[in-house]
Amino acid sequence: MKTKLFCLFLLLNMINFCEAQDSTIVLDTSMFDKAFQTISLTQLNGCIFKQGNDTNWAKTEVDTTDWIKLNPTQLTVKNADKNGRLEGWLRIRFKLDNSFENMRIGIQASRWAAMDIYTDGNYITSYGNTGLNGKPYEENREVLTAIQPLYVETGKEHLPAVHIVDYVAPLDHRHLKTESFVNSLGSLVVLTGPLTYKNTDAFIWNNIGYGFLFIGVNGFLSVLFWFLYLQNRREKNLLFISISTTLWFIWPLLLTIAFYPIDMDFNRWWPITYIAIEWWPVAIVSMVYTVGKIFSFKYKKALMIFGILYIVYTTIFTYLYENDFNHLIDPLIVTILLLYIVVSSWKKLKGAQWAVAAGIILTAIFSGLSTYVSGWLYQSVWFLSLPLSLMIYVAMRFKEILTEVQVNAKQVVQLSEEKKEQAVKQQKILEEEVASQTIELRTSLENLKSTQQQLIQSEKMASLGELTAGIAHEIQNPLNFVNNFSEVNKEMLDEATEEINKGNINEVKNI
Repeated sequence: MKTKLFCLFLLLNMINFCEAQDSTIVLDTSMFDKAFQTISLTQLNGCIFKQGNDTNWAKTEVDTTDWIKLNPTQLTVKNADKNGRLEGWLRIRFKLDNSFENMRIGIQASRWAAMDIYTDGNYITSYGNTGLNGKPYEENREVLTAIQPLYVETGKEHLPAVHIVDYVAPLDHRHLKTESFVNSLGSLVVLTGPLTYKNTDAFIWNNIGYGFLFIGVNGFLSVLFWFLYLQNRREKNLLFISISTTLWFIWPLLLTIAFYPIDMDFNRWWPITYIAIEWWPVAIVSMVYTVGKIFSFKYKKALMIFGILYIVYTTIFTYLYENDFNHLIDPLIVTILLLYIVVSSWKKLKGAQWAVAAGIILTAIFSGLSTYVSGWLYQSVWFLSLPLSLMIYVAMRFKEILTEVQVNAKQVVQLSEEKKEQAVKQQKILEEEVASQTIELRTSLENLKSTQQQLIQSEKMASLGELTAGIAHEIQNPLNFVNNFSEVNKEMLDEATEEINKGNINEVKNI
């Protein structure tokens, strides 16, 4: 039993001893990546690591039984000391096959971590300063690190050794500084080919040029949109367009400030990196909501809820899990949402709205081609299609507004002419009525005057009649007396005659 346990113990130690030894990796040119013509030495399986510092560990003949196999991507803050300093050595043995014959190769390091690089025990170069020669520590701040020529023979075994010093990130204590950037630990030290410097330089400056192009275009558009909105505040869509383009302008500006300066104070600019990462979902949400407003999308509340959840999720994901910007939600999800808004509003689209729809479709097409196509022109079309389509939308919208104003003006002029004609006709009718009324008034006045004359004449005749009646009455009284007296006298004469005839002389005398 003791013999079996001893054999098992010996076997385990043998396995551990084998794992701790340097193993030789054979490299060939087919291992170069297509983009930069580099091979990451620190991503190869044969990389071993030991914490601490001893310049003797750069020598070819060193006992590595207490070293551990460790890919640099596995380095974390747990490997740092209580002061937040990570220091150690990496070693890997490789051999170049005949495909490297007569090829100019070199070594290049990634950003932030300070490193001293040795090959076959000989010092080659340093990036930053690890404290070598008693100098103070200095991190490697270069975006485009220099390529150090590497003079090695093909078919022969070689040993690069790297002394690395890194620190915990100042604001995010869950990560190392180098760990916080895209694949920086994975490409800590790379073997470069003849085209590496040219490709890397072109990539960096193309991205810088593209960044400034994107900043310039969106900055110009945001200023233009704000100016147009201030001139026409009734057009509420202009307000949302102005806000979204301003956010899209600030986002690449922050990224450029955070990532592109060649000699950058990390502690000073690190917060801007976080702000830039957080600004991305805000810009995305504002653009989605703006498109919804332009298309009169009926589920605007749903878009607001999506925006809030998107921002909250991105914030939690960024700060609690990863700082790597590329690990955010795939922009294709947002593109699909924009396409859904376009498709659901397809039958209602008209006029200037088609410009925005075309921009979204172009963005979707180039977003879908992101796996197969790359380059400055491709990125320009992908990221600028939607902002430029908004500019076309605003131009077409103002043309539509101008056309509507012209049509309304024509309608107003036509209505004014009609009102004017009606007013003229009404005026003529009124004049005719006034003339007719005037004639009637004149006729009435003449009739009134005639009637007045008649009344005066009638009054005169009435007065004359009254006077005549009075005179006649005064004449009639004595005449009546005379008549009455003559009748009495006649009657008395008749009676006297009758008595005479009778012979009554006395009676006649009495009569």
